[in-house]
Amino acid sequence: MAFLGSATAWAHDPSFTAVWFQPFPTLVTGGHVLSFGGTKGIVPGLDVTAELTSFEQHDDTCGSNPGCRDRLNGWIATAGVAWIRVLGTGPGWEVGGFVAPKVLWATAYESGNPGGATPPPNEPTELQFAPGRATELGAGIDVGIEVHAAYGVFATFVFGGHVSRAFNYGDFPTSNESYSSGTAIPTDAVRLISSRTSGRRRDGVEVRVNLNLVRVGINFDLFGDRKAREPSERNPGTP
Repeated sequence: MAFLGSATAWAHDPSFTAVWFQPFPTLVTGGHVLSFGGTKGIVPGLDVTAELTSFEQHDDTCGSNPGCRDRLNGWIATAGVAWIRVLGTGPGWEVGGFVAPKVLWATAYESGNPGGATPPPNEPTELQFAPGRATELGAGIDVGIEVHAAYGVFATFVFGGHVSRAFNYGDFPTSNESYSSGTAIPTDAVRLISSRTSGRRRDGVEVRVNLNLVRVGINFDLFGDRKAREPSERNPGTP
């Protein structure tokens, strides 16, 4: 976070605007998770950022089978600001580091037949499917590198995490075992696609790491009249 203390660092123009997509969740889930966002400069060195993620999965073969989830759908919304320190520039490109606190809201709804399969004698009973809606409110921080390149290319490499208060959430089951493999909250969208919420639903505080890692999109600023400037122009008052 040392870059926040530099008084002479130049940051990109307030006119900066980008829209982006997070490819990893979509690729990993076969298109069941879609995540889009936007970034807008408001003053030099400070951007606002918003992101919306939707996820959905359904199973039309459930019938009356106990423990079968016939539908999952959910949303994750985040908003925050990003402090930027430009690390390098050139004709048509820019690389910078950022720190971005954020707030978030998420929800996930699962429907279907509660319960689960009856195990053989003397075998443990797997955690039972528990339909319902879970909700999450929280705050977190992302850090990373932001790249603006020629032809409007925009990319960021992100690592972060958040703490949230979750309501009416349960656990991920462990196959053929009576214990869970972790708590299941709405921001676990990728894992929820392949595993149903099970066990007793409850309220609590949860911590998660952001593993989306990459955003790719379009930087509209490079389609305007922005031009490379001399260092003295980028840093007024700097020798």
